[in-house]
Amino acid sequence: MTAMLEGARISAFDVSAEVWAALRENYRYTSLTMTCGEQAIPKHSSLGLRFFAHHPGVGCQLHETGPETAEHHAAKTALAGAGEVTGWESHIEYVSENRDWIADVLLIRGEKRIAVEVQWSPQSDQEFARRTRRYQEAGVECRWFLGPSNWTREVPQSYRIGGAADALEATVPGKFAAGSDVIPLADAGRRLFGGELNKHVQAKATEVDIGTAARIGDGWFVTQPVRLACS
Repeated sequence: MTAMLEGARISAFDVSAEVWAALRENYRYTSLTMTCGEQAIPKHSSLGLRFFAHHPGVGCQLHETGPETAEHHAAKTALAGAGEVTGWESHIEYVSENRDWIADVLLIRGEKRIAVEVQWSPQSDQEFARRTRRYQEAGVECRWFLGPSNWTREVPQSYRIGGAADALEATVPGKFAAGSDVIPLADAGRRLFGGELNKHVQAKATEVDIGTAARIGDGWFVTQPVRLACS
């Protein structure tokens, strides 16, 4: 979804139709490259989705997956936008300084970095663990958004997503004792990156009653409880 054009980052989904048409016509005469450094070709999918592709036969070690689905593209765009509106610096297809990993979306705020990975196609538990560990070793937190073909216990920070490319949804923890909620993916991203969404339900007391009791003979003496507000 992103490439480098004359040294500047360009996003396939974020340029005008006129710019994209000119790029497709003239890319052979420019220094258009993939984020891995290989030459790039601007293309359209069968559904009209814009993307950049390697030239045939290029053995890229950085881009580990094959062609992405429309749902995968849409999910990355929605989550990157959610990061931006909640105050993060958001980068789609971010390549590490050592060029040893590429994140679907990288969110940056000060010293904190979060890699957001969308896994729509099936992936093994071992691969989930390997890719998560790679981020941990780089000091990067990782959040997984898993499509209908995936489920794993190898990554604790994961959320289920589904639906069509133009109507993606995520399953998130609901309110106390209310199970789970299914909400639009962009809303889930805003709640998560804005600190409103916890992986586990948390209860917060607003008031507490405190009383005392003492046994006198065969009975109990109980004081009237005093209600205190919790800060």
